[in-house]
Amino acid sequence: MLDASGLSPWVREKSKDVFACLARAEARAHGASVDQVHFHEVGAIDSIIDTVGSVLALELLHVDEVHCSPLPYSNGFVKCMHGLMHVPVPATLDLMQGVPVIPAPKGATGELVTPTGMSLMKALATSFGPPPAFIPHTHGSGAGTKDFPGHANIVRVVIGDATHPMTHRPTPSPSNDESIVVLETNLDDMNPQILSHVQELLFDQGALDVWWQPIQMKKNRPGILLSVLCLPDGVNTLSTTLFCETTTLGIRRRTMERAVLQRSSMTVTSLYGPASVKVGYLNGAPVNVQPEFDDCQKLALAANVPIKTVLAEVQALARASLKKEAPVA
Repeated sequence: MLDASGLSPWVREKSKDVFACLARAEARAHGASVDQVHFHEVGAIDSIIDTVGSVLALELLHVDEVHCSPLPYSNGFVKCMHGLMHVPVPATLDLMQGVPVIPAPKGATGELVTPTGMSLMKALATSFGPPPAFIPHTHGSGAGTKDFPGHANIVRVVIGDATHPMTHRPTPSPSNDESIVVLETNLDDMNPQILSHVQELLFDQGALDVWWQPIQMKKNRPGILLSVLCLPDGVNTLSTTLFCETTTLGIRRRTMERAVLQRSSMTVTSLYGPASVKVGYLNGAPVNVQPEFDDCQKLALAANVPIKTVLAEVQALARASLKKEAPVA
């Protein structure tokens, strides 16, 4: 359906990312593979409209990053095709792993976050929690049909520019240092096929990076050093996943400091379609301009052109746009 539509490659692929996120959660909730699950959420027409419409809105409004506030963790029940179920329902709860939540407003019971809504945020949001410093430009609100006593059923979207108002560049952070944690474990008795599954779970739960490398262990056994990079608030969730999903009996933790560039993203429209670009700033000046590889790969395949052609054009357009925005000395 999506591939046959007139939507841009970016909208089609981002929509597929959302559906894939939801499909994996539904599969885990049903204890089955993705192919075995009947995705009543995925297949519902209103779910498709909500998902594709949201992604299309991001493109039309030129939204480069999505930052989501902590989500409400409600209580009560919801009636679905399986009967009455506790909320959040299993698929939603699966998607909430690694995401900050807050108690639901007083008087608001029942389903406040649906699997479709949660998959949209999980697939599209850059971060959860307080937004980075930005300049609001416009906003909109949407109201649901369900009425809660003493609490408005409203979702609000604020669109702004995370840039300095005079230079159109990100306001330099007072510090480019942040604390991170490295989780490590040695494995010599686990089926290596499990590694890719574990990596996917860890990324879904907020890991910044996951990698492994071959090592030589005791008794001359070949082994794997599995490493996970995360923020401090993700240590407990990710450690639990490592204990449950691998054969490890212990996990090493190291807290480190890292220096990071001030980051932002932008979208440029090339001859082949729109693509995201990551920009790294040092002292307010762009020093790294990197096209999003997945976006460029999809555009190259759709247009049947070499990917290096798409990468070069997208990067050139981004650099030209940044140069145009630079203040005149």
